[in-house]
Amino acid sequence: LGPVQARKLLLTGDIVEASSLEHLGIFTETCDKEVVTARARYWAEKVGRMPADGVTIAKEAFRMVEQNQAYQGEEVASYLFHAYATNLQFSPGEFNFVKTRAQHGTKEAFRLRDEHFHIDEPELR
Repeated sequence: LGPVQARKLLLTGDIVEASSLEHLGIFTETCDKEVVTARARYWAEKVGRMPADGVTIAKEAFRMVEQNQAYQGEEVASYLFHAYATNLQFSPGEFNFVKTRAQHGTKEAFRLRDEHFHIDEPELR
């Protein structure tokens, strides 16, 4: 929302329809209430396919960059998080592209990656 809109909503208690803010890109998506459960399950399953420690690292990277924007800390943070991300500890069932590429070659690794991360979207009514 940005600080101005966030403060306005906090101070006034105004209720705003999510669809009226969709153009700001602050939501992954908006949908009708009838499909909320299906969409939530879809997104949970997609996120659930990602390596858990990688998700944690990414969340902290975003948080750090947001906190350091005034100090131009993004460049320094990028080296730090690249080092973390290349040393992920993959649990069984998590997809490791680098390992898969070494075992099967690049073309097959991309195919297997796409297969692993593909989730069919639920039909909307």
